[in-house]
Amino acid sequence: MDIRNLLDYPEEQITSYTPDLDSIIEDHLEEARLAPMLHEEEDDNKEVPTMSVANASEMLDKLVIFFMQ
Repeated sequence: MDIRNLLDYPEEQITSYTPDLDSIIEDHLEEARLAPMLHEEEDDNKEVPTMSVANASEMLDKLVIFFMQ
């Protein structure tokens, strides 16, 4: 057996998969086509209730006390 086969095993040179530029671009385009559809399905906008300044200030004071504990 040749010593070079032990030091530099020839099977290590073989890679399982090396994508070419076209396949990388196709993968990104497929993901880009799927992304808008996912966002449309998850669109659950809710109207944010209005809050008075006094109510917000009171809640902020309660949070400060909570974090101090």
